[in-house]
Amino acid sequence: MSKSSNNVTDSSKIWVSLFENKRSKIALKMINSYSLVEFEGLLKRLHTQKHSTKEDNLLLSPAVYDPNKCNETERGSGNYITSNSIWLDFDGGDLTPEAFVNLFPKVRMTIFNTFSSTKDDLRYRVFIPTSSHMDIETYKSLTAHILIVIKQAGYVLNKKSHGSELKSHGLDLSKMGPVNIFYLPCQPKDLVGRYFRKFSNGRRQLDVNEWIKMIEPNVEFLCEMEPSNLYEFTLNTSTRQTNIDQARAKWIESTFIPGTGHNAFFVLAGSLAAAGCDEHDVRCILHEEARRARNQAQRKNEIEENIRSLMRKGAFYKSYHKNTGYPAIHSEKANTEVTFV
Repeated sequence: MSKSSNNVTDSSKIWVSLFENKRSKIALKMINSYSLVEFEGLLKRLHTQKHSTKEDNLLLSPAVYDPNKCNETERGSGNYITSNSIWLDFDGGDLTPEAFVNLFPKVRMTIFNTFSSTKDDLRYRVFIPTSSHMDIETYKSLTAHILIVIKQAGYVLNKKSHGSELKSHGLDLSKMGPVNIFYLPCQPKDLVGRYFRKFSNGRRQLDVNEWIKMIEPNVEFLCEMEPSNLYEFTLNTSTRQTNIDQARAKWIESTFIPGTGHNAFFVLAGSLAAAGCDEHDVRCILHEEARRARNQAQRKNEIEENIRSLMRKGAFYKSYHKNTGYPAIHSEKANTEVTFV
């Protein structure tokens, strides 16, 4: 195995896939425009959402998939491309979030409740960013080691056992690989069961190279993901940037013509979405370009309505599927209930 150079820092991007429901085989979109700090903030904002049922929420996978890579499946191991974060579910064990965090004092992570969490039975999900992109084998090696550390700390049972003095960890062993989906953060049905904490002080992303050397001292870490694979899921960087630059240039030209600001600003937003920008990117650029407007305050006030209008039209999702080769999917749930900002 050869050493990976795909290191992740606080300023690099987290890669995940978004799905409409458990039965979805094709991702609504791939999310890779958020830095680690921005992604942690996104999880915090999503956590404020309230849903009548957990099925009303969208789902996330730590993996990026190529639905055309395998003839038998579209969201299976054969379609896997990469992941640079680990996600774990804990359901009803004796291991509290604080106890889990203390087992890994150097590792940065965010922990939040699941929909079914209660005050007396805290159920939680863990997001752990990693220093490198990983293949499936590496991901599973890391989660297996996490389980070993948990059991060595005395949490030996999978589930609570009445009458037993042994402690349980509650880790969902069916979700130890990257080819799984998890509901996005939200408020629990029983609000007293809510929980959200980011553990970052003095901590960093899980160092994949360091952990693999510890787990298998004689094995050198390999990330099997090739740059060409990731290229298939994003616009050619130069082409994408050219389209963005052209859209901004047209907007700048319009600022010299009185009375065109409103329409030109919306055209700018649409052109950015067509170039492959997601809601987050479009919003940031619109805020920057609003400073060039004759009426800056009015343009800034139009940003959110422009974003909502594009979402209603499915512009972000159509652009994403056009640029990745995924089939076009329209989701009212995705357009109206979750805004990735």
